[in-house]
Amino acid sequence: MDRHDNQRSSFVELVEKASLLIAERFSGSSESRLCEFVKDPETARAFFVAFLTAESVPTESELAKIRSLVVVRDELLVPVLVKNLVMSSTMVLTHSRNGDFSGADQSRRVAFLCRDLIESLPKELVEPRVEAMKQAIADRRSEIQTGRKAEDRSDLCAFLERWRYDQEQLEEAAGYL
Repeated sequence: MDRHDNQRSSFVELVEKASLLIAERFSGSSESRLCEFVKDPETARAFFVAFLTAESVPTESELAKIRSLVVVRDELLVPVLVKNLVMSSTMVLTHSRNGDFSGADQSRRVAFLCRDLIESLPKELVEPRVEAMKQAIADRRSEIQTGRKAEDRSDLCAFLERWRYDQEQLEEAAGYL
């Protein structure tokens, strides 16, 4: 097994652990264990993968518990949530292009859940991150159009480039933001 397979395997394990902790939190048995689990970008990603891709639609009570966790861990979770919105919204288009309409529907569901969660959070926590992503999308679209990298480009712009989003995908992501 190579390093990439090990990383993927350990990420899958993190997602599974996050799923169990989310279920515990929703049942009321553990308020702190999930908060303790979300301690770095990798566990934050695993948390959102588990929460956003769950088959059941979260209740308002469950969403309230997730909102409170995001508020407590905002520096870590809000940037990941904004990136998840971009990734899921662009995947709607990718799946549609590939004729995978079930995948497109799943990505659309995740994107709507991300957006609804972002919109339900205190503006002062999310607005700077959303605006920074909007600027990064505008910068990346300009880079694609001109063929030149922007001066003083942000880490978010590099994130968009790393995922190789094209103009149409970036437009789709901007529409969700």
